[in-house]
Amino acid sequence: MKQLKRGEALKFTSEYEKDVSVELDYRKTFGIKRGTEGNIVKPYFQVFDDREGFKPNLSIVDLLFNQGPQSKTYF
Repeated sequence: MKQLKRGEALKFTSEYEKDVSVELDYRKTFGIKRGTEGNIVKPYFQVFDDREGFKPNLSIVDLLFNQGPQSKTYF
């Protein structure tokens, strides 16, 4: 978050919240079991674009290393 110069601070809970409103519950939004279907990924320059084409759904590290300071405008 610091590299992207995002103003949001990370916040952690001190205990498990079983009943949370749908608007605030992002626990099932991310994760391996969820899959990537339905995600719309904007292509950005990647080092091997010319040979491999754009590879979506990589990590934030890929975005940072390939876009540098421009990463903050991606979102």
